[in-house]
Amino acid sequence: MKYRYAILSVILFAGNAVAGGIGLNKDALRVSPPDPQGVVTIAGPPACVFGAPPIYIMARNKKTGAAVSATALSNGSFSLRIPASGRDTVRLSFVSANGKKKYVTVKVPPGG
Repeated sequence: MKYRYAILSVILFAGNAVAGGIGLNKDALRVSPPDPQGVVTIAGPPACVFGAPPIYIMARNKKTGAAVSATALSNGSFSLRIPASGRDTVRLSFVSANGKKKYVTVKVPPGG
């Protein structure tokens, strides 16, 4: 099963690279609750995002306007930290080197 997933990921990556778009595994995105300093971590594991490298990621808290950016690693993973409270909405923008864009909005879970 592990090999099927790896082969499928390669096929999806190749197809998306040819089409020039950005691929994003939204289900793989992870958003932490706010830490004691009011900062959350938004991360994607390897193969979470793929397309024409480099892929830039911008995050903006829709409530406060706070914004941060990062660059996806060559394996498609990324991690960024942004000030946010529980239940805030953060919009992620993914932009590839050839200007293709993809957007997703995530909700910050409440703190523990």
